[in-house]
Amino acid sequence: MATKPSKSKMPSKNNNPNGSPIFGTDLRITNKSMALMAAVISWPSVDLYDPDQVSKRILEYFNLCQENEIRPGISALASVLGIDRRRLWEIKSDISGHGYDDLPNGTRDLIKKTYAALESNWEYAMQSGGINPPCGIFLGKNQFGYQDVVDYNVTAKPISEQMQPDQLQQRLNALPDDD
Repeated sequence: MATKPSKSKMPSKNNNPNGSPIFGTDLRITNKSMALMAAVISWPSVDLYDPDQVSKRILEYFNLCQENEIRPGISALASVLGIDRRRLWEIKSDISGHGYDDLPNGTRDLIKKTYAALESNWEYAMQSGGINPPCGIFLGKNQFGYQDVVDYNVTAKPISEQMQPDQLQQRLNALPDDD
């Protein structure tokens, strides 16, 4: 008797009719994301030296995300502002030497507030199960500067508290043989 072939781990035809692993597992999300990208690409450039334009663009981006039910992100925010996500981080972090040192304080403040809002949104999504944990950890480390840190505190006993050589030899002799 022939056995049935195992079911593919690809999404169902309702969610992803082409079964494409390139565009993710849910075609509805992909379509919304692509609609968002198409709209963003068609927008005119924004003048980062005009805080009013920057504010308007950020609000347009958030509204578009809401309309398309897409969670806003750092890379997309940078894209709608016409810069790379690393430049956005540098502006937010007041790191100089990358061509945006002379931005007005109004623009810098808007970017810092928006970045903080996106971090808060990420944190909420992580706590409420809205983001896959490994993906969320990756985002936290790479976009918000979170780190895994392990501290080791090693202290040595003062010499006066250490064993004398004859005491150490007695302990060694008391150990069982390896046989």
